Amino acid sequence: MQMTSRDEQMVEWLRVVQMAEMASLRWVLGGFSGAGKPVSLRKAQQWVARCREAGLVDSSRSASSTGSVVWLTREASGRREPSLLRQTVRHELAVASVAARYVCAGWAWRIDQRSNSDEHMADGLAIRGAAKELVEVELTVKAKDRYPKIFASHDERIRFDGITSIVYVTDAPTGEAIGRKIKDQVFRDDRDRFPVLPALDMWGRIQDDLWPVEDARFTAPAEGEEIAPAHAPSSSLF
Repeated sequence: MQMTSRDEQMVEWLRVVQMAEMASLRWVLGGFSGAGKPVSLRKAQQWVARCREAGLVDSSRSASSTGSVVWLTREASGRREPSLLRQTVRHELAVASVAARYVCAGWAWRIDQRSNSDEHMADGLAIRGAAKELVEVELTVKAKDRYPKIFASHDERIRFDGITSIVYVTDAPTGEAIGRKIKDQVFRDDRDRFPVLPALDMWGRIQDDLWPVEDARFTAPAEGEEIAPAHAPSSSLF
């Protein structure tokens, strides 16, 4: 298999998120191809088939997913292949889904790197231009005694690490509960930096097939910024 720059980006993205549903691959392939919208399911399946033949990926069904779940093989990642039976699979697939939407909207997605062990590690770090968002994908509300420490860590990183906002992507009930905690425990002047986006359903799947393509918060260029694709658009994904 001759690797393209998009293939290399896809492999690195899968290394970061560890596993993803086929629906998420549609979005991230669209982002890395420069299309800015999801590719067809057929094209995503073709990419997976080509990479499976090359020994880069494997896939299987999961009780936490409506379709196939894809991950890098041990040969490609250097890590043990993930178990689809562990309790965190639903959350990991939800994180990958959100990460794919960010990439398709022109953002880079990174593992959150803490500067010290006392800081809370978010589910991901999204970067575009000067914007640096810590992203928390929440399907349940954490124990109430955890939030003061988490919010304090986030506030410190806003002040000293250049983080511009903390985005909570949730289902509706969880979003309402977290919104109340933000109102009660985050300084009033900082609350606008803690948006809560109830984009998920109770299974952790993104409800709106157009989000965030039609959300100006994600796609509108920042002042003085031009949004460029990850690399030059191609007329063919292969």
